[in-house]
Amino acid sequence: METLADIATLYVTEAARNDGEQITGARLVSLEFCEALLEHAGPIYVARQDGSLIYANTDYWEITELLGVDNAGRTRLPDHHLRMLEDVARSGQLRVLRERADVAGRMRHFSARHFAVRDRGGELLAVAGTFADTTRETEALAAAGRERHRFIDVMRAASDWIWETDENGLVTFVSDRITDATGMPPIMIKGRELFNIGRLPATEHGPNKAVGAVAEHRPFREALFEIPTSDKNTRTFHLSGVPIFDTDGAFRGYRGAGSDVTARIDAEDQALTSKRALESTMQELINKNAQLEVIAKEAMAANHAKEEFLATMSHELRTPLNAIIGFADLIAMQPFGEVGAKYLDYVDEVGSAGRHLLSIITDCLEVARMEMDSLPLNLAEVPLGEIIREAAAMVVLRAEEKQIDLTPAETDTDLIVRVDKTRCFQIFVNLFGNGVKFTPEKGQIGVDIKPAEDSQSIDIIVWDTGPGIPPEARDLIFEKFQQLHDNIFSRANEGVGLGLTLSRQFARLMGGDVQLDDQVETGCRFRVTLPLCAGVSDADRA
Repeated sequence: METLADIATLYVTEAARNDGEQITGARLVSLEFCEALLEHAGPIYVARQDGSLIYANTDYWEITELLGVDNAGRTRLPDHHLRMLEDVARSGQLRVLRERADVAGRMRHFSARHFAVRDRGGELLAVAGTFADTTRETEALAAAGRERHRFIDVMRAASDWIWETDENGLVTFVSDRITDATGMPPIMIKGRELFNIGRLPATEHGPNKAVGAVAEHRPFREALFEIPTSDKNTRTFHLSGVPIFDTDGAFRGYRGAGSDVTARIDAEDQALTSKRALESTMQELINKNAQLEVIAKEAMAANHAKEEFLATMSHELRTPLNAIIGFADLIAMQPFGEVGAKYLDYVDEVGSAGRHLLSIITDCLEVARMEMDSLPLNLAEVPLGEIIREAAAMVVLRAEEKQIDLTPAETDTDLIVRVDKTRCFQIFVNLFGNGVKFTPEKGQIGVDIKPAEDSQSIDIIVWDTGPGIPPEARDLIFEKFQQLHDNIFSRANEGVGLGLTLSRQFARLMGGDVQLDDQVETGCRFRVTLPLCAGVSDADRA
C-alpha cells in the first residue's frame, strides 16, 4: 500500500465484500476517509497552481487568523502563503518558513513546510503546506541562548578563568580570562594536560589536595596551582574543580575555575615577614625594657644617694660657714676689746665672703632639689603688696649706697596671690637685687602691676634704668650659671648666675612664670606672673 488511493480502495473493497455494496460507493467512502484523516492531521492546506484551494482544514484557518491573514471567502490561498506556493511550484523544492504571531501578549511560533504534490508520473498536481506550533521549542532555545550568553558574560566579567577537561585530563575548554592570568591564549592550552601547564606545589600540611582528589575523581577546592607566565614569572592560583559523570555514572572529566591569588599570597608572605620582624622588634623592646628597669633602679639609687649627699652637704657646709660668719660678726662688734682698723677690714671681708659663699651654696642646693622634684611648696593666700615691700626692704641699704631711687617700687595694692610666700619673696629679692647691682648710680627701680592675659593671674613688672640686656643674650639669662662678660653681667658682680633660673622655676612651680618683658631704650623689664586667689574681682585687678 503506497498511496492514499490504495488505502481508500482497501476500505471500499472490504465494505463491498462484507455488506454486498457495489464498487460505485467507493468515491463517497474515500472522501469521507480522507477528510477525517486530514482534519486531524494538524494544520494543512492543498492548493492548485493558480492559488485556488482544493482543501484546507480548520486548524489551518485558525493559524492564518493568528497570523493576521485575511481569510475572506476561503476559496483561494491567502496572499500571505501564495508567494510561497509560487516559489514551490516554480522550483519544486521543499520550503520551510518560520512564522510568529503575538497572541494575548505571548509570542507564538510556527514552522510551515510548503511542498509539491505530484502524481506517479511526476507531474505537479498541487502544492500543500503543513504547520507545526514550535512555541515551546523556540522559547526553550531562546532561554538556553540567554543562559549561554549570561554564562559567557559572567565568564568575561569574572576575575576567575573557567576550564574543562576530558576523562584523560586534557583541556577541552578554557575561558579567555586565562590570557589575562598567564599571558597564553586559550588555543595554546586546549588539548594539553591541565596539570602539565603548571605544577601543584605541596603545602606545609602535606601533598597538594588536588592530587588525591583527581586520582579518586573527587571534587577539590582552592588547591594551589602555580603557572609560569610568558614574562618568566610565576603566578599562583586557587584551583577548584568538580568531576563530571554521564547518565550511566561513567567519569567524563573535570570542570572548574582558577582564581589568581598571586597578589594575596605575596601580601601574606610580606605580612608574615613583617610579623616576624615585629616579633623580633618586640623581643628587643622587652629586652630593652628589662635593661631600662635595671637602669631606672640604678637611677633611683643614684637619686637617693644624691639626696643623701645634698642633705649632708647642706649640713656640713652650712654649719662651718655659719660659724665663720658668726665669729666675724662677733669680732666686728669688739666685745672683748678694741681691734685694729686693719683687722676690722679683714673681718668685714671674711663676713662678706662667708655670706656670699653661703648664698651660692643655698642656690645650688635649691636648683638640685628642683631637678629632683623634691622642693617643698607651702601655697597660701598672701597679700602681694606685703611681699613686694619686704623684698624691697632687703635691698634698700645697697640702693642708698648707690643713690638709687626705690620709690617707684612702693605699692599699696590689696591683691591677694596664692603662692609660697618664701619662694615668692625670693623671686622679688633676686629681681630687686639684680636691679640694684646693674643700675648705675642715681638710677631708679620700680614696679608696675597690671592684669595678665589669663584672668586668673596678675602681672608684676619689675623695671630699672640700667643699661639693659643685649638681644643676643636674652635667651641665655635664664640658663643656669650664665653670666655675660664685657657687659652688665661680668665677673666683677656677685653671684654664679642662678638667681634668674631659680626665680623662673619658683614661679612656674607655683603656677606662674618669669619672663623678660618688651625691651625699652634703656633698662630691663621682668614680668612676674602669679596666680590670684579665688574670688578676686576684675575691679580688684584694675
